[in-house]
Amino acid sequence: MTGARYGSPLRTLLASLVRSPDYSAADIVRTIRGVSTSQAALLPEFATTDLVATVPRVGVPVVLAQGRLDQVAPGFATQRFHDALAAPSKELVWFERSAHSPHLEEPTRFRILLLELRRLSLAG
Repeated sequence: MTGARYGSPLRTLLASLVRSPDYSAADIVRTIRGVSTSQAALLPEFATTDLVATVPRVGVPVVLAQGRLDQVAPGFATQRFHDALAAPSKELVWFERSAHSPHLEEPTRFRILLLELRRLSLAG
């Protein structure tokens, strides 16, 4: 896996951190190091994990948020997992203008999704 595949989400994350008054330069450096370390440790295992085979069912409702432009976790894989998964309820929400980080790339729409899920949870 090359760094280029993760460049856009990382740039989006960094821009978000730099704009926020809640993060210092040291926090940003730690974030970059943490992302790099996490990717190095987790991506090789994720690349060989087939969720359809390893997680055929879950006992809780599931909502998958998928960026239509994602090349890290392509939509066809998410659609395949969604279609095969047995769950009390499930929903696949497509973010048409996002890649791997819909929460950063379409934050307003992502927030609306979370608020709606919270509202439904509290109502139910």
